Amino acid sequence: MYEIMIVDDDAQVLDMVELVLKREGYHVLRAFSAKSALETIENETPDLFVIDAMMPDMDGLTLCRRLRAMPRTTNTPIIFLTGNNSPHTVVDALNSGGDDFIRKPFVPRELAARVRAHIRRSVFYSDGDVAAIRIQSNRYRVYVNDAEVLLTRVEFDLLKYLCTSPYRLHSTEELLANVAVPGWGGRCGARAQSCPQPAS
Repeated sequence: MYEIMIVDDDAQVLDMVELVLKREGYHVLRAFSAKSALETIENETPDLFVIDAMMPDMDGLTLCRRLRAMPRTTNTPIIFLTGNNSPHTVVDALNSGGDDFIRKPFVPRELAARVRAHIRRSVFYSDGDVAAIRIQSNRYRVYVNDAEVLLTRVEFDLLKYLCTSPYRLHSTEELLANVAVPGWGGRCGARAQSCPQPAS
C-alpha cells in the first residue's frame, strides 16, 4: 500500500484530502506544519507528498526545498495545494522542486487522478533493497544508485518505456510496437507477427 503524507495547517483540508486518498486505498500520514512533517519522515518515507504552499513558520516551498535536499526524499513526488489568494505561483512551486500544483477548492477526482499519475510515473524507489533508477532522457544516460550504467540506444529506449508503466506486464507485441529496434525496420507496429524476421 502506498503511503502519502499531507502537510497542511487547516484541519478541514487535512480531513478532506485524507478522505479522498483513503477512498483510493492509500495509507495517509498527517502533519499540521512543516516542522511536524520533517520530524515524521525521520521514521517514515512516504511515496508522495501533498503540501499546502502557505503555512506559518515554514511555508510549503521551503519545506519542498528541504525535502529535495534529503537523500530519502529527493525524488519523491510533491503536489502543492494552495488557495486563490496565495502569493505563490505555479512557477514558484515548480522551481522549488514541486511536481504539480492544484488550487483550492479542488475537485476530489482531480486530486485522486493526479496522485495516481505521479505514483505511476515515478521511477524512483526508496526501499533499501531496491536500486534507485534515474533516467536523463535528453542525455540518454541512466544511473543506478548514482552510478552511471552504460546502455545501448535500444537498451535505453526499452528501459525508459518499461519505466513509464513499471507495475504492469508488457507483451512482446507491445514492446516491438513502441521501441525501435535496428534491423527490424523501426517500430514494428502492433503485432509481432507482422514484423520481418531477422536473417538467420
